[in-house]
Amino acid sequence: MAFAGSSGDGEFGQLVPADVVQALSSDIPEQVRLTAAEFAGDDSGSPDFSGQLAAVSPRTVSTFEPATADTALIANGEWTAALVRGGEVVGTVTVWRQNGQVELNGYDDDVTLGQALVESSAAVLISDAPIGAYYLYDGAVVTPANEPAHAQVAGPAPLSEVRQVVNERNAAAGAESGPDSVGGMRPTEVVGDVGPGEAGGTVVGVVCLAVGLGLLSFWLLRRPRRVA
Repeated sequence: MAFAGSSGDGEFGQLVPADVVQALSSDIPEQVRLTAAEFAGDDSGSPDFSGQLAAVSPRTVSTFEPATADTALIANGEWTAALVRGGEVVGTVTVWRQNGQVELNGYDDDVTLGQALVESSAAVLISDAPIGAYYLYDGAVVTPANEPAHAQVAGPAPLSEVRQVVNERNAAAGAESGPDSVGGMRPTEVVGDVGPGEAGGTVVGVVCLAVGLGLLSFWLLRRPRRVA
């Protein structure tokens, strides 16, 4: 499986910096293995990150700008890559910069997102943190990249449409719960084209996943501030 290197975001995204690529291709996977082993203990439900890991297909993580902004997306200061062991995707890893150094920020066993990163090398990765969702944007349409994403985007949809419903959802949640609320946990409008037989139970089940954030995640540090 080829490592995507600094061109991981393709034509429509931001190039992954060389120092981030270097960190992901060297010590970061081993940090994930050691940290996961340390915190697993006797918890048999913890994700298995033993063995030799590799981080592949890195992306700059973007978020939606507020509806009043001129640009639709902005980098949030993170980079996410798929975690692979023996040619099999086992999750994802996220890094950020602290004091000028690329450091491990988090990891999880979201195999669906990891597979999407590997299979969609030309797409921008968009984080919708309040519902644990990630989307991919190829310059034409936005598609769901992990299970929680289906709670908001059922299938391919225009970027402007997805941005609008995400911002409206979070604004409504903030107005209801106050400015310090995480909010955004209950999407009320699902956008995007759904293929035959994909609606109904699948979407309902994914909503439950989104609310529960059913990913076994370990976040090492507080979430970073969004950067321009």
